[in-house]
Amino acid sequence: MRNKHIKQNKMQNKLMSSEIDKTIIVQDNTTTVELSDAEIENLIFMYQEEKLAMDVYDYFYDTYNAKIFDNISNSESKHMSAVEDILINSNINITDYQSLDAGLFIDDSLQELYDNLISKGSQSLTDALEVGILIEEVDIEDLINTIENEDYSVIIDNVYENLLNGSENHV
Repeated sequence: MRNKHIKQNKMQNKLMSSEIDKTIIVQDNTTTVELSDAEIENLIFMYQEEKLAMDVYDYFYDTYNAKIFDNISNSESKHMSAVEDILINSNINITDYQSLDAGLFIDDSLQELYDNLISKGSQSLTDALEVGILIEEVDIEDLINTIENEDYSVIIDNVYENLLNGSENHV
């Protein structure tokens, strides 16, 4: 199951709240939505979680050459882009997150999780597949909790619902 330490550290993301305007606006063609600090923080964390998943799957594809890892990694890249689009359209500077090499994370708890997942999955293809299932189960749990327990904008809810559907398809 998920390392509870990660959930506790969501608030410790390296966000510089002084750089965040409290009335950030996202526009899709018909809707203008004001993002709260909590929405921004959650989106940045979600972006990092999607990067973690993509990096793990890329590593396992390179290690085992199993096409399933490449397919899911490509999907995780699309998930990252969906979250990234909201952040960029909201004028949130995520350059520090975008510029990180594969397997590197600003959040120490995510770095530790990545290292542990790679270590476990590097033992065998079966272990790597089990790590993949764990990643998707954690994503599903996080997304369900976020969707059910937070009052986010329709745009964010739609993205989270799409991410949830994607994770469910991966399992």
